[in-house]
Amino acid sequence: MFLRLVFSGYIVKAISTCNQAEVQQFKSILYCMTRKKYFDSSNTKEAVRDKHFQLNRKEECSNAVRVEEIKRSEGKLPLADDSDTFGTLSKESVLRERLEDLTEEEDDNVEEYLEGLDGKTRLRTLEYAKFIKQFLTEKKLLDAIDVLEVRMKKEKAKPNVYIYRLLISGCAKAGYTKKAFQLYNQMKKRGLQMKNSVYTSLFDACANSPWPNDGITRAAGLWELMLEKGVELNQQIAHAVIKAFGRCGEIERAFGIVDEMSVRGISITSETMNFLLQACATNKDSGFRHALMVWRKMMERNLMPTTYTYNLLLRCTRDCSLGDINRFKADVDTLLPSLNLELKKLKAPADVKREVPKDLNIVATKEGNKETTLVPVLASQQSFLIDLKKIVKPWHRLMFLGGREGFINMMLSTGSKPDIKTFTQLLYTIGPNIEEEKLLMTQMNQLGIKRDLDFCNMLIKKRNINNNFPGAKEVLNIIREEQLIPNIVTFGVLALGSTNLRDSMKLLKEIKASGFRINIQILGTLLHSACRSWDFKAINFLVRLLTKYEMKPNIKFIQNLENFNQEIQRHIKMKENGKGYFNKLDSPNFEKDHDDFKQLIQYVKSLEVEDQIFVHPWKQYRRPKESE
Repeated sequence: MFLRLVFSGYIVKAISTCNQAEVQQFKSILYCMTRKKYFDSSNTKEAVRDKHFQLNRKEECSNAVRVEEIKRSEGKLPLADDSDTFGTLSKESVLRERLEDLTEEEDDNVEEYLEGLDGKTRLRTLEYAKFIKQFLTEKKLLDAIDVLEVRMKKEKAKPNVYIYRLLISGCAKAGYTKKAFQLYNQMKKRGLQMKNSVYTSLFDACANSPWPNDGITRAAGLWELMLEKGVELNQQIAHAVIKAFGRCGEIERAFGIVDEMSVRGISITSETMNFLLQACATNKDSGFRHALMVWRKMMERNLMPTTYTYNLLLRCTRDCSLGDINRFKADVDTLLPSLNLELKKLKAPADVKREVPKDLNIVATKEGNKETTLVPVLASQQSFLIDLKKIVKPWHRLMFLGGREGFINMMLSTGSKPDIKTFTQLLYTIGPNIEEEKLLMTQMNQLGIKRDLDFCNMLIKKRNINNNFPGAKEVLNIIREEQLIPNIVTFGVLALGSTNLRDSMKLLKEIKASGFRINIQILGTLLHSACRSWDFKAINFLVRLLTKYEMKPNIKFIQNLENFNQEIQRHIKMKENGKGYFNKLDSPNFEKDHDDFKQLIQYVKSLEVEDQIFVHPWKQYRRPKESE
């Protein structure tokens, strides 16, 4: 202290002999000397942040704990290499304690930095949301969920409504219904305000559930809860509810939601009707009847159908039946009082009459000099008499929509241009007639619609199923004309038409030449065709390929062999009883072929079967420790 006073005295004396400029210069020197010690001993907070940012950029150093400077704050941590510090605690344990002491904050915008921690201890909520959105975009739902359940929990960050909305929406799209409702319950416990989009996503989760029973139970419970709480129903929520009830098989409740929309004054649009048609398509027994009701309601409300609407209508025509005939007649009579399905007589246009399938046994009568046929055609508001009990095929039901040509003309008249999906569905809705198929493709050319590979594959499959094997092979010419490249599905449907060993060997050779690997599904299809043709040579050849390609037979492969063996036994008994039987039993080599075939079955059964383990649809979204 004495030396400092003496030194200070000399300084004061020296300053008193200097002019003003020299005094100012001397003060600057003293200031720099005092500041130098500060800068040498400690960096600024900004420098620390820059250093941490650089460390975070290096992934290999993310877990390294290196302390370079002492922070000028009350909560600073001691340095391990500081000579003035006597002993230190483990930096990881100290940091863990600091994190545990952090409390959740409502609007935490403070970026806190701790020594030894890689990066921030807590991000802004918006930054967590960005991570979640990125993971959802990349279809990484588990990683998105971990942002909330692992990272935010560890960093004591409090989620808001937006975080939950993102995750519930992601779970809904993936059909992870259970997790979507768990997140919803977490929101309720936190007292967060429910947005309409949350309810919409929850109903979407029910619609996409892999288990319809679970989906309908959750959807019904949520709907009742909304009614109890007086949640205001809007169009978006209503559409989600219709989709949930419809896809889960509750078609009547889906129609009831539309009635509720009408009562509450919510606008009913073409989109609403599209959701109803989706519901109709899930009801295989009577979906077509419901689809006609939806269609006529659209016409009554002057709602303009879109191409998507027509494609849904075709889907119902292809996949769904009329249901109860008496109810079908009653419903259509109610919707179309001018249409009597049994007795109404109108002159049939030549094009419609030409498209009527021959197997419908259309009744023809004469009224004066006018020949009339009676079948209901909703597209043209005309009707002709048919026995409704015989309407069992898709092309029978298509007549209610005007047939192939009438349906396309109806689309064009409402300003909806058919697309490739329209014609692909029409392919299965028109009759098994090659002339109809050619007319369909002619219409495609007229409308400028190019045939794609899916269309060609479906055409091959249809012709093979109808035993038109040469016609199926002709489709390969169409594939070449359209400059398309066959895929494994193409060869799979071609396998349906392989009727002998030569065809099978040729197809397998083409598959290898195209760079595809022969799989058990294609071999199984070839085996089915060989069994249907009683071709023992082809069966032996295909079974030997299992060993050659080191493939495991699946359940279907074995069932094909067992079914063929039962068919043989059935014909043997018929021959013994003097009844009609397949003439191949009279072949001189039949007994030997049959004995070899029975040994072949035992050999295949001795092989390891391809696993058919059920994979839980939510397994990919769960961490290993979580139970099913």
